[in-house]
Amino acid sequence: HDHSGYMVLDGVQLAAKQWHVIDYSDLGKLEYMGADRMMNERINVRVHDGRYWSPVEKIVLSTVFQPEIAEDHYIYTPQLEVLEVTELYGQLDGGPSLTKFEIMDLTDSGGEADISGYLSYFGSRLDVGEIYEFSTSQFNNLNFVSGPFESREDDELYARGHNGVFWSDWTRVTVSTHPEFDAALV
Repeated sequence: HDHSGYMVLDGVQLAAKQWHVIDYSDLGKLEYMGADRMMNERINVRVHDGRYWSPVEKIVLSTVFQPEIAEDHYIYTPQLEVLEVTELYGQLDGGPSLTKFEIMDLTDSGGEADISGYLSYFGSRLDVGEIYEFSTSQFNNLNFVSGPFESREDDELYARGHNGVFWSDWTRVTVSTHPEFDAALV
């Protein structure tokens, strides 16, 4: 397997599919170099007490990478459009499924009239500037409601996902609300 991981002892790669006798004092120098793709690999281990060998123990080593969710992008939508957040942020890599997400809305209209869109969880409006953590099943019930007024408004959302081992990088999605009859778009 060209893509599989391998064992290294004191800087020297050990041959695969062979037994290697390693002195107890050298165990601290033994390293596993993970595969270059997501992979579960099995190694067999047994120990010797000076007289007898133990039964073989099978150990599974999993190579897992940082997950990737949607790349930074723009979404154009009419006002008051309800978007499922899962359509904005999807897992791009083939690694373990994402187990939780963090998301925040960074756009505050700053005026008396609230013209920006907002995150909504079961109809409850989430606060701007707060980081919210959701399990995957909760994230599936999260929506973004685009701006309500007939003016252009860009809302910046940031999210990241966790695969049980690593967090993805924060990814920005800009939701650009455009009035239904925007002369600039016609």
